[in-house]
Amino acid sequence: MKQKALSMKSYLSKNEHYSDLLNAVLFNGEQKVLPETLKNVSTNEINQILKEDGTTYYEVNRDILKQGIFKSDGKDVYCLFGVENQTNVDLRMPIRIMEYDALAYKEQVKNLKPNTNDSVEFLSHMSRSDKLITIITLVFNLSNAEWNGPRSPHDMLATNHEELLKYIPEYKLNLVSPYEMSDEEGMYKPVTGNKEYKRLDRETVQVIRAHTKLELEINEKEEVIDMCKAIEDMKATSRREGKVEGKEETLLESINSLIRKLSLSVEDAMELLNIP
Repeated sequence: MKQKALSMKSYLSKNEHYSDLLNAVLFNGEQKVLPETLKNVSTNEINQILKEDGTTYYEVNRDILKQGIFKSDGKDVYCLFGVENQTNVDLRMPIRIMEYDALAYKEQVKNLKPNTNDSVEFLSHMSRSDKLITIITLVFNLSNAEWNGPRSPHDMLATNHEELLKYIPEYKLNLVSPYEMSDEEGMYKPVTGNKEYKRLDRETVQVIRAHTKLELEINEKEEVIDMCKAIEDMKATSRREGKVEGKEETLLESINSLIRKLSLSVEDAMELLNIP
C-alpha cells in the first residue's frame, strides 16, 4: 500500500495532473485552476505542536501542498491546495485535516506585519486589512475499500442532537475515494459530459485503473486514450463475461438437477449431458 501512496504522490507532482484532480473533484470539470498557475509549497518546514506535557513537540507534515490561482468571472483568487494520500482509513481524519488547515492559517498570520501603532492590530499580530489565503485540502483514499470512517467531526461526537450540532462547525472532508467508483455508468457520465476528460493521457488512465475497480482496456501503444471508447470496450467485455458466467450457471443447474432427480453421480450426469 505504501507503493500506491508513493506512485500517487509522484503522479500528482505534475501540475497538469494536480489541476485535473482539483477541477474534476471540486469544480465539476470546469477549468478553474490552470496548471501554469500552480507552484509547490515546501512541506519541509515542519509545524511543531506542543504536547500535553508542555515540554516536547510533535511534527506535522502535509503530503502535497501547492499554491495556485482559482479563476472565475475574470477574477483571480490565490489559494493553497493540499492533498493527503491515505492507504488506510484513519478514524481521526476530520480532526487531522482541521489541524493541518489551522496550522497553515496560523503560519500565514505569523508572517504578517501588523501596524505597531495600533494596539489591537499589534496584539492580534495582523492588520484589519490583512486577508489570508484560502486553504482547501483533499483526502485521497487509496485503499481498496470504501471509506467507512468519519467524514466530519460531527460523525465523531458523542451526540447527534441537532440543537447542539448547529453550533458546531461541520468541517466535512473533501474526500476522493476512487474505489467507490465501481460502475461504468458512474465514470461514463462525467467523461461524456466534459470534453476535457474525453481524451486523457495514458499515465492518467493507468492511475484510474490502478486505483478503482474499473478494468479499463488500454492500448499501450497509444499516448492519448479515448475514454469513451475505453469505457464502451470495458462494458462490452463485462457483457460477454456475464453471458459466459450465465451459461456456466445454467450448466451447473442442469447437472445438479439430474443428480437430484435420477440419483446419478456427477460423472454420469456430465456424460448424459455430453460434457467432456
